[in-house]
Amino acid sequence: MIKVTKKKDFNKLDEITIETEDGKFKIFYGGNLDLYWAYHYFGDNDQPHTFTITKENYVIYELIDELYNNIKNNNIPKKRNFEFEDDFFDDFFNDVIDDDKHQKLFIDDVVTWHSDDCPYETASKLLIFKENEEYKITFIKSKEEFMEFSVRISNSGSRYGEFSTLFMNMYNKLCEYNPEYHQIHMEEYLYNKKVKKLK
Repeated sequence: MIKVTKKKDFNKLDEITIETEDGKFKIFYGGNLDLYWAYHYFGDNDQPHTFTITKENYVIYELIDELYNNIKNNNIPKKRNFEFEDDFFDDFFNDVIDDDKHQKLFIDDVVTWHSDDCPYETASKLLIFKENEEYKITFIKSKEEFMEFSVRISNSGSRYGEFSTLFMNMYNKLCEYNPEYHQIHMEEYLYNKKVKKLK
C-alpha cells in the first residue's frame, strides 16, 4: 500500500507525505531554501528505518527510479566553475569535481546522502538502493544529540555539489503530481495482477 498526500505549509509550498506499510516519510522545501527528506518517529527507537517503494504507485516508483539512475550515471547539469579559453580544460576540471562527489554519494550501488546540516561522520543519512523490482529507502538517525532522522539537501554549498539539483527536480515533479486524480499506469496494473496471483 502506497499512499501519497500533499498539503501546503505556512509558506504555501508543497509538503509531500509518502505512506507505505512501513510508515510515513515527508519530502518538503524548508524556509531556509533547502530540501528535506524526513522520517519522524515518535518513540525511543533510534534504529534505522526502511521503506519499500513498489510499482503499486508507478508515479512515485518512476521518480525514485529516475533519481537513482541519474545519480548512478553521474547525470547532473554541468556547471562551469573555471574560466578557461579552452573548453576542454573547463570540462575536464568540472568532470574531476563531479567524479569526486559522485564517489562519495554512490557507494556499492547505494545512494548514500549524508545530511548537509551536520559533519559527515555524525550526520543523518538517507540511503536509496534497488532490490529486484523495488526500491528501499532507509533513514539513519544522526549521532548528534537532539538531531532526528531528517536529511537536509542544501541548494547552496552542499557537500555533494550539483547533485542536489536532482533531488530538487524530483521534488518539483512531485509538486506537479495530483494524488487525488491518480491514473493507473500499465506497470501498476501488471504489478497488482502479479501480487494477486502470488496471494
